[in-house]
Amino acid sequence: MKENLKKNPPRLIASDLDGTLLNNNAYLTPENKAAISKIVEKGALFVPASGRALYEIASEVRELDCVRYLITSNGARVIDKKTGGSINTLINKEDFNIIYEVMRDFSVYLTVHHEGMSFVDEELTTPDAMEYYGISEYYKEHLKKTCVKMPHFKDYFSVPRAVEMVCGFFKYENELEKCIQRLSKYPSIFVTSSTAGSLEILSANATKGNALASLAKDLGIDIADTVAV
Repeated sequence: MKENLKKNPPRLIASDLDGTLLNNNAYLTPENKAAISKIVEKGALFVPASGRALYEIASEVRELDCVRYLITSNGARVIDKKTGGSINTLINKEDFNIIYEVMRDFSVYLTVHHEGMSFVDEELTTPDAMEYYGISEYYKEHLKKTCVKMPHFKDYFSVPRAVEMVCGFFKYENELEKCIQRLSKYPSIFVTSSTAGSLEILSANATKGNALASLAKDLGIDIADTVAV
């Protein structure tokens, strides 16, 4: 395996962030930063891949000079920092309308990834609201640091829009299961979960793997010459 890698080194290396590239404090260590630089010096592209929206990704990662492309929102958007262009696999307007109408039937704390940012209803950013929905201390800090507080959230998102991802923290476990059952009827909608009591909803075609394959194809890189961590 090692000899093969020496003869045919990868041309593109994508790495997850939380729990992988970053340490337990969500920090990019000097050692990993140096490793990224070495990868690029060897001639490969290094691509951070995250469930976070673009501006949720820590600036120390997002602004690395040696990083040009980022896979964001679980693959819903691949960003080219140099040109500002992107490969988008968004939830379409019709599906977003379905998701939003379904979610309104449950006690759920919503955030929406849209145009590179994560939006939350300003009314739900109070300590009492977060306590009511059982938001963990980790996510309380995450929401405070990275989400955009939108004063007219319901008015804005009640209009069908193409968005990257919808996230929900459910107050009641049985409601989460009912929501999954209802959304699973729609083949163009994909539902997953990274933490207990929460859902992440995307276009069925939006995955980090698909995003990596699309980026490699655009760059003329054989998928066999890529590595995903």
